[in-house]
Formats: sequence, structure tokens, C-alpha cells
Amino acid sequence: MSMTKVDAKIKISKKQQRERQKPLLQLLFGIFTVTLTVTLILFTGCSPKRRLKIKTPLGQGIYQANLLYQQANYEECRKVLENLLSIDPQDPYLHYNLGLTYARLNRYSQARDEYLKALRHKGGNIPQIHQGLADLYLQQRLYSKAAVEYQRAIALQPDSVEIIIRLASTYEKMDKMELAVKQYKSAIRVKASPNVYLRLGNIYYKLGQYEEATATYQKALRLDPNLPQVYNNLGLAFEKGKKPQEARACYQKAIQKDGRYLPAYINLGAFYQAAGEYELAKEQYLHALKINPNCLEALLNLGILYDLYLADPKEALRNYQQYCQAGGPRSSEVKRWIETLQSKK
Repeated sequence: MSMTKVDAKIKISKKQQRERQKPLLQLLFGIFTVTLTVTLILFTGCSPKRRLKIKTPLGQGIYQANLLYQQANYEECRKVLENLLSIDPQDPYLHYNLGLTYARLNRYSQARDEYLKALRHKGGNIPQIHQGLADLYLQQRLYSKAAVEYQRAIALQPDSVEIIIRLASTYEKMDKMELAVKQYKSAIRVKASPNVYLRLGNIYYKLGQYEEATATYQKALRLDPNLPQVYNNLGLAFEKGKKPQEARACYQKAIQKDGRYLPAYINLGAFYQAAGEYELAKEQYLHALKINPNCLEALLNLGILYDLYLADPKEALRNYQQYCQAGGPRSSEVKRWIETLQSKK
């Protein structure tokens, strides 16, 4: 099929053609996601085991609330905690726990109020409470407020890699990449991990600093050489750095480490497609679809490959249609391509 697709009813510009010729790539932005706090704080002043054995209404109530929270029965947990606060309204940990529970119930204003009450009471100025409030602001996309609370938590617990990573991730969302880099480097100084190096490498990649990204991904692999995610992103960085053979080797290594790791198949297929090795590209996309028949990137890339390079409009149409049925984000655009193919039957 001609690279220039012009129909009596539908015209595709040269810019659109160029966009269609770019296969989708997949860059993984983190091994682990930043998750919210999931456990309640019990009592202070004694060990956790002893706290659970305290034979008082307050002790037994905390034990019950903790069980309900772990069972995701947040409404009943809320009732227990509100009852406990009627017994001891000055306990900052009860306010914190109630705030955490309100957050799980999506009652954000009430959650915020409880966190603030916890911070005002004696003994409430602890990192967990600042972190809980920051997590809440992060859920609401109030990134500046979240960053302030994470900073306060770090001031109280400067060796918490988890909180430092959350602050760095918040700066990323604020598009303050230099501050994010600074925090990830701070986390590495506390304790280096593949996850932190991966996140830092991704920032360098997004900033177009591909040599820095490459070096950072390689540091992650020195700590753990079995991570397909890191090989995948290292391959992308090598491609951007004009090192195609190294890039291909990385995608292949990612697949070797995990034969069901979809992004590596997508990116290896895109690599072959850009190199004009269309049959090899097709093979990678088909592998991806064996793993997940509704893999959107594979469906779209394979459709374009059949349409523009392999002169197989029937298969192109089938893949485009499946992409749209699966709810692909470019469905409105792809539907116009479907119209063009159907009009030429």
C-alpha cells in the first residue's frame, strides 16, 4: 500500500502519516507504585504485642479497629474509632487512624480534619501523621501541599527512603524534575535500590539526558540483574543514544528474564519495524498478542504494519477494529483509518 493515503472522502496529512509510521513504545516508569499507608498506628509507650493484650475498652477497641481495617471493612472501623474518641478525644493516634479510615471511604475533607487534629494534640508531631496528610493531598492532586507535608515527615525521619521517594514522585507530578532528581539521589544515599535507580533513570530519560539514563539503569542492574523492566528502559535509552545493537540486546534480555513481559515485545517489534525488518516486527507483536489478545500497543502497531508495510489490508482492518473494540485511546483516529480501508474494498 502506498505511504500516502488519500481518499475521496478522507485525507490524511503528511504529518498524520509520519505519526502513523511511529510505532508505539512502552517505557516503564517504576518497578513499584507509590502506595498509601495501609496499617493503623496502635498505642505508644509499649511494644505492638503488648498493646494488643491491654485488657481495657480502649485497648480492645483499637484491636477491633485494626482487624476491621485490615479486612477493608472501613465503615465499621470508622464507627469503632469514633466511639473510642468519645473515650479519649485527645489521643492523636486515634485521630490519625480515623483520618486514614475516612480517606479509604473517600471522605477527604473529614480525613484532612482528623489528621490536623492529630497534629495539634500532644505527641502528634510524628512522621506517619505528616505522611498520611501528604498522601491525602496527593490523592486530591494538591501536590504543593503534599510536598510540604512530606518535607515535614522527612525532617522528623530523614532516613525514610519510602517518604523520600514519595516526595520525589510528587515533584515529578509538579514537573519539578531537578527537585525530583535531588530527592532520588538523597534516597540512594540512604539506601540504594534498583527501584530508586529506575525512577531516577526515567527522569533522565524524560529530560533527554540519555547517557545519564543509561548509566543509571546500569546501576540498577548491578544491584539486581534480573529485572526485565530495567532492561526494557535501558533499551529505549540506548536507542535514543544511537546504539541500536545494544538496544536490541536489552529488549531480548528483558524477554529472556520474563517471557511474558509485554513492553519488551512491543519495543523489540518497534525496533525491527523502524529497521525495515517487518516480518521480525510482526513476530514480536504476535507474541505479545498471544500473551494478551487485547494488548493495545500490539494491536495498533500490528495494524499499521499490515496497512503501510505488508500490504495486507484485511489483517490491518481486523487489528484496527479489535483495537477500537478494546477501547484504545486513539480509537477516533483509527476509526478514520478503518473507513479508508473499507472504502477501498
